Amino acid sequence: MVKNIMCALSGGGFRAMFFHAGVLRALVRLGLKQQIAAISTVSGGSITGVLFSLRYQDIHSISDFDRLVLAPLVDLSRRKLGPKLLLHNIARLPTRLLSILLELLGFPGRFVTSLDRYNSTMLFISELDDLLYGKALLSDLPASPELRINTTNLNNGTRWRFTKSDFGDYKTGYSYNIEQFKLSEAVAASAGYPLLFPPYKLRTGEYTFYFRNQAKNDLTINHHVPQTVYLSDGGIYDNLGIHALKNQLSLTEPCFLVISDASSSLSPLNMDYGYLSACKRIVDILLEQVVSHDRQIITANFTNQIWRGIFFRLENSTSHYRQSTELGAVDKIHIPVLGLSDDMVSQLRDISTSATVFTSKQLCSLVHHGETLTETLLASWHTKDYLQLLHAPGYTSPAWINTYKAGSRGKRK
Repeated sequence: MVKNIMCALSGGGFRAMFFHAGVLRALVRLGLKQQIAAISTVSGGSITGVLFSLRYQDIHSISDFDRLVLAPLVDLSRRKLGPKLLLHNIARLPTRLLSILLELLGFPGRFVTSLDRYNSTMLFISELDDLLYGKALLSDLPASPELRINTTNLNNGTRWRFTKSDFGDYKTGYSYNIEQFKLSEAVAASAGYPLLFPPYKLRTGEYTFYFRNQAKNDLTINHHVPQTVYLSDGGIYDNLGIHALKNQLSLTEPCFLVISDASSSLSPLNMDYGYLSACKRIVDILLEQVVSHDRQIITANFTNQIWRGIFFRLENSTSHYRQSTELGAVDKIHIPVLGLSDDMVSQLRDISTSATVFTSKQLCSLVHHGETLTETLLASWHTKDYLQLLHAPGYTSPAWINTYKAGSRGKRK
């Protein structure tokens, strides 16, 4: 039986945002929404996971999901955020260069950062509030499913998480001031890809942080919290979002993992590397090493039946998993023939994770791909469970989604 579902939604920009929307849409359509116990998100996965969690209690059908989750995401994409951020950064370039120069000369950090308060990260927060979250706070999240928004603390190199109940990391401590922190800020911190977004600056003066023991009980107040905690892309520490679920995986109660990997693999790139291009390439290589290591652990745990659930990548087609024998079902007659062609998946694979503007066909394809991969993996790895879902009242097969219709609701009030 598929129950106690733990979802891990990876990073991968806006491309991942739509792919993960398809994954969650499949779970809703298959009648598994109420079985989702926890969602761990990174970067692009955070954009979708937070919106789904915020609207969770109002989603009773596929039409509700399309209206409350998919349509706002389409509207966000249509705002052409990438070009807007580029123009914003160009306009702020003199200030940014002055800030960098002063920083190199050793001027105090407060003075330097005050020159560039309204940076691209702040613009992103404004867009998220306007179109998706309406300035909702961490405290506005539902108690279930438990959402964990993951980012990286540059001060101490740990995974910093935001939840409905608290935020922080084990070195800094955890704060309960959730009614003072916006969801848009948590998402911007999680999605702040290095070199494209400056770190999110969390001023700690308003918050109290508590150290905890291994039993998660508060011990003492941390009186030496840095005045500013710098938070950057959660993918630096864990781009698959799996680390935030480790405590649940070690419990005696069985769970069902759904790991959706929309991150891209590092491709050969022959070019003349300058200073900036080399810095970006180095960051990409380091991030690839992190995610490759985690993929090996995930595959080994599923192969050895230590974990139960499904794991799939955007870069693979449904036919790839139907033909796979490593973890395939014994009775393949029940595996549905769903999904995009290998050629279409190859085109999706070529979409840059930094892209923010998509054609309607690309949007439809990304959502459809995530949805059909989820169902295909359920059918091929857990056939008996899938047959129960397949024969449940109200089951419908995945259908092509018209994103023009999904995104026609207009601006959020």
